[in-house]
Amino acid sequence: IKGYSDKLKVKRNLDSNTFYVWLGKTNNNENITNSQKEIPLKTSTNLSLKLLSDTLKKQIKITNRKIYDTDVLQTLYGINTDTLYKAMMQESDNFIAESVLTMSASSLVLQDSLQTNLLINRVVNEQLGFITNKPKWVDGSGLSRYNLFTPLSFVEVLKNIRTNQLAENNSMNKIYSILSTGGKNGTLKDRFVNMPEFIYAKTGTLSNNHNVSGYLKTKSGKLLIFSFMNNHYTCSITTIQTQMDEILKAYYLYYK
Repeated sequence: IKGYSDKLKVKRNLDSNTFYVWLGKTNNNENITNSQKEIPLKTSTNLSLKLLSDTLKKQIKITNRKIYDTDVLQTLYGINTDTLYKAMMQESDNFIAESVLTMSASSLVLQDSLQTNLLINRVVNEQLGFITNKPKWVDGSGLSRYNLFTPLSFVEVLKNIRTNQLAENNSMNKIYSILSTGGKNGTLKDRFVNMPEFIYAKTGTLSNNHNVSGYLKTKSGKLLIFSFMNNHYTCSITTIQTQMDEILKAYYLYYK
């Protein structure tokens, strides 16, 4: 949501993409003109046909014809993957993360299945074999308390990402743009304000648990990879965040 105001009232028809919008006035009696709100689109077969027909400029029809092994199939890609990654990394959109895992399971496990555990096992064993502490991973959103990862695991994954990214693009700028940036965007927008851009990370929060893992550029020019995990605290999350931020700021200022 950008520029959102409690004066902007939006109601949606439960069963359709019909919205009712009332634009109120701000405290200065100015019209609200730059408010944005993202809401998932309710799809249907007919709507998909209309959108495809409009985009491709040709008539699209439904067919009951079976797909045979001799058919030549083509994958039509949608949005740039960076857009998807940013929604998960910056805004912590758990619904998208869970959906991606489910869809990946249906296409990568080599069978008509939505069993995400099969894909998780494959990724852990084949792509995350370099992790020292083998994780216990049970869902895509990360909301399950059965997920068990250590700080070392996250540091090793982030280190692997950096190695691969530098080998491919000789730059980390793409990764930095995807992650939440301290004082700038995402879940770190209101933290590390009035400071140079120095921290790029992903937060994770459950009740009595708060974690931040990512990359930290020190004032001296060093790049640190870190994973800061807190659990079972009973104070407010603001207290935890404040203490974490002071420690991370100290690393930025004084690490040589």
